[in-house]
Amino acid sequence: MQPSVCCWSLKIWMVQLALMFLTIQAQSCTKPIGGPNMVLSDALITHETFVDRAKVNFHCAIGYASAGRSRSVTWKSCGSPGEGKNGHFDLSEGILFGDKVVATCNTGYMLVGSDVRTCMDGGWDGRVPLCEVVKCGKPPTIVNGGPVVQPEEMYNYGDVVQYGCEKDYTL
Repeated sequence: MQPSVCCWSLKIWMVQLALMFLTIQAQSCTKPIGGPNMVLSDALITHETFVDRAKVNFHCAIGYASAGRSRSVTWKSCGSPGEGKNGHFDLSEGILFGDKVVATCNTGYMLVGSDVRTCMDGGWDGRVPLCEVVKCGKPPTIVNGGPVVQPEEMYNYGDVVQYGCEKDYTL
């Protein structure tokens, strides 16, 4: 016995309704998870559900940068902390996000500014410190003698002042 046309139509309609229901249910997706050290773009971070086939953008977490065209990310490098005259940076800790470098001046120079710079998300914090030459005041006076030439008010580190003695005296 063949089913009636009415019954057959009802079964098709019920199958279509079931497929439509399954399709609607499949359109709601949970929040996608990116790779390590990747986060959803700011515009999407508060969304809890996404429609089927929605396109989402991820960006690198703070301190990370894209590793070329791959989907992986790597620590972000800050590059050189800067070049200063008469001193150098100790780069032994590294130049990646979170690393610190320490500035040291050459002998005869003193540091002006902070000696430590930290690699941050946007590059090195602070400014490149300066190494200024050490200044010395007027040379001291001595009994029965003095500088051979009229002394200056200020001298730089490494300058030499020659002293001489009055007649009948020696140093």
